[in-house]
Amino acid sequence: MNLPRFLGACSRDVLVLLGLTLVAAAVTKAAHPGAPPWFVQPDADPYSVSRAEVRERWNDEVLWIDARSAASFEAGHQVGALRLPPDEWNELLADLFDQIASSDRPIVVYCDGEKCGKSKDVATRLREVGVGDVFHLRGGWTALQAK
Repeated sequence: MNLPRFLGACSRDVLVLLGLTLVAAAVTKAAHPGAPPWFVQPDADPYSVSRAEVRERWNDEVLWIDARSAASFEAGHQVGALRLPPDEWNELLADLFDQIASSDRPIVVYCDGEKCGKSKDVATRLREVGVGDVFHLRGGWTALQAK
């Protein structure tokens, strides 16, 4: 038996089977109405919004929550924003809860920038305590300043 010839034939057979499998998968995907996507978008978070989405969906009529430090807030913040950073959650939430929970506007939480996770943390916590329509802003304060 010639080993290189055998391996070549096996490789060819494997490639044919792989090709047939891919064709079958593509046909199934195209024909099935409830087929899942081929891949998941990296930003598939339904609670994440961009600056443009806030303008388009709500015409900027939202309650802004600033999840940044006191120094950052004092240096500049969105007009009318309430400050509620995650590391001061226990101290500040009691005073702000009625104002936040009674808001008839959607709530958008922001923090420093793209890499900051504080806004997502605060938005998640607010939803967990029963506040509805809470989102976090992609790009944070950086996106707000870019206007």
